[in-house]
Amino acid sequence: MKKVFITMIKELGGGAATLTMRMAKWAMSKEFTVNVFTDRVENQHLMDEMVQDGMTVYVTDYLMYAQIFDTIHEDDATYIIITHTLVEYAQAEKIKSKHSNVEKTILYVIHPYTLFYGIPGKRSKQLILALSKFFLRGYVRRIYEEGHILFMDEECIQMSQEFLGLEFKDAHNEICRLPMNVNEYTDIEIKSRKKNKPFVILTITRFELEMKGYVIGLIKSYKNLMQKYNDIRLIIIGDGNGSDEIKALVNSLNTECQDSIELIPLLPYKELDRFFQKADLYIGMGTTLLDAVNHLIPSITIHAYTFDLIATGFFHVHPNILSTSEHKIDACDLIEDVITMNDQEYIDLIAIQYHAYQELYDINNVMPKILGRKISRDNRYKDLGYKFMAVVFIKVRDKVSRLKWRILSLI
Repeated sequence: MKKVFITMIKELGGGAATLTMRMAKWAMSKEFTVNVFTDRVENQHLMDEMVQDGMTVYVTDYLMYAQIFDTIHEDDATYIIITHTLVEYAQAEKIKSKHSNVEKTILYVIHPYTLFYGIPGKRSKQLILALSKFFLRGYVRRIYEEGHILFMDEECIQMSQEFLGLEFKDAHNEICRLPMNVNEYTDIEIKSRKKNKPFVILTITRFELEMKGYVIGLIKSYKNLMQKYNDIRLIIIGDGNGSDEIKALVNSLNTECQDSIELIPLLPYKELDRFFQKADLYIGMGTTLLDAVNHLIPSITIHAYTFDLIATGFFHVHPNILSTSEHKIDACDLIEDVITMNDQEYIDLIAIQYHAYQELYDINNVMPKILGRKISRDNRYKDLGYKFMAVVFIKVRDKVSRLKWRILSLI
């Protein structure tokens, strides 16, 4: 029987999109046909790569996902649908209610705000937060109890519980770390790694200020580092809403500092390898942090929502944390530690980080857990009022958000 893996992603860009591609490729290796539903494309390179690899990508308003599914549905196939926000999950559940051969619908929470998508935390008005909690809590509780929700990490659990006022029983058993490909290395390959001259610091990100404001802090810290170490370089790969601010900051530096910084637009995922190959240290968060560790690059985990360069620490110290945490360390101190390490210390750091990554994130361990998820029998009529309120609220909130951005774009 034909097996179909469907992933729904509201925005095809950033770490969520590369996650989608990895999951999809793994599914294809297990003889699944893969369809990707997305509301909008932010990274055309990534979409082109998906199509070249044999995935079918449907770009349409998320409210049309169910109609698109109806046009491609086959009675003799089985379907698994993976989503990452309540926006998509409501559509997946709508599809499942019409088609009995949809075996599973899973909401894989990969961001602390997933269960209240569109509400930007501290900046939100208390009324909106209260309304969201009221409308969403019952619906989320029901789909969690039925086994549809998995969490990427402890922060996603904590933030979701705090916001919704729910306690997810045994939630730590529902953690599935980001599924990542693991490069295989021999001990000799690991031990042959040495720092380059010049020493290259790399970061890759979308310039979403203030969430990715650390790039501002990195440039300022790099300016100070240049006063002590003149044999260093900085490569920043990315683009987005903060591009003008970042370019202006670089242009404000002295000529020597400017000449040692490369600003490169976001590249196709496959082209990042050559930059990983030349890097001696990685600064960042999320998926690209893991990519760097997988390429045997010592890596520092950085906080989000700050314009300072604040670190959680070296990746291996808290390998389950991929961004902000209660741990706050001056990242400049860690950068200097790596610059001044001898060869053996550098190799030891690489080895301990790589083995921590391998243990937690191997896609061949994580994906069977996700797809093998046991779902209790769906009671589609349980808490029907909660579902109705949640779905209507999600739609209204999303339309208001879109209208706001349209207005802002005209100003």
